[in-house]
Amino acid sequence: MKKDPFNGKIRPQYIGDAMFAIGLATFLWFALGIGFLLMVVLTHNQPLGVLIGFPIASAFSFAFALLYLIFGPRIIRSYPKHKRIAHLMFKEYLFEDGTVREDDILALMIGKREFSKDITANNVLVETAIYVPSKRIRQFIYEHRDQYNVLHIATIAEEYMKTRKIEAFKALIDMSNSQFEKELLQMAVMDFEKKKRISNETLQFYLDNDPRKNQKPNVPFCEVLPLPIFLKKGDIVRYKDGRKTRHAIIGEIPDEKKYIDFSDQVYLAYALDKTLDGDNFLFDAHLHLHICDVNKTVSSKLTQQELDNLEKIKKAL
Repeated sequence: MKKDPFNGKIRPQYIGDAMFAIGLATFLWFALGIGFLLMVVLTHNQPLGVLIGFPIASAFSFAFALLYLIFGPRIIRSYPKHKRIAHLMFKEYLFEDGTVREDDILALMIGKREFSKDITANNVLVETAIYVPSKRIRQFIYEHRDQYNVLHIATIAEEYMKTRKIEAFKALIDMSNSQFEKELLQMAVMDFEKKKRISNETLQFYLDNDPRKNQKPNVPFCEVLPLPIFLKKGDIVRYKDGRKTRHAIIGEIPDEKKYIDFSDQVYLAYALDKTLDGDNFLFDAHLHLHICDVNKTVSSKLTQQELDNLEKIKKAL
């Protein structure tokens, strides 16, 4: 991992912008200083006040050049100690302060982002939802973020996060106002640090202490999420199978009345890259795709084999 020259005080996606700003400001102020000196040399018949003013302006320009070059990085690294000066020298959006901003929302929707240095209670929803494969669902989660509680976010983290899961769970501990949730999350963090999975002790604690009693998933962090069913029968979707992108056609939409946990929120679909032979080809090609895992696509993205299979499956449906 590359060393951060600003000690985490600049948002990761803007480190290059901050370095460019320092270099550009230094160059421009230095160029102005040279320009003012040239004016002294090239102008002889100007009033005395003008002739004195050019060297003074040049001196100030050189001073600002040195300010950006030498003290600019120091002011950034000490942020927020010299917050007002920092905001005068650099755009405010460059600085990492743990808040969610418009660029976070955009990144959430397009699914591309260098993540913040720390996950906190303020940004844990965005930092977790960014891992959801479906662009449409990422956008929905943010737009309906008031519907997502601590256990909902923990479910997304458990399902989709790997290297930053522990960090997200620690942020959720700070976010929660429930003693039960705090203890459950703390036990999960210890499990992830030791075994990489939920232990039987944590499972039993969840079953014994969750106040919902029977109206809950059978295992922790497998909550039914407030998600839309935005696809319909016959829609073509793409999904990830490891690193490979595959295509399928939706056969049936989820039945919301039968939801028990996260794993029930799935579409019945049929893979389009299978060899469809025999009388049971629909069964052989069927699969269950979670609402969070699919993106709608168009037939022009399909290979000829997939197009042929698409027509065969459509006829059977």
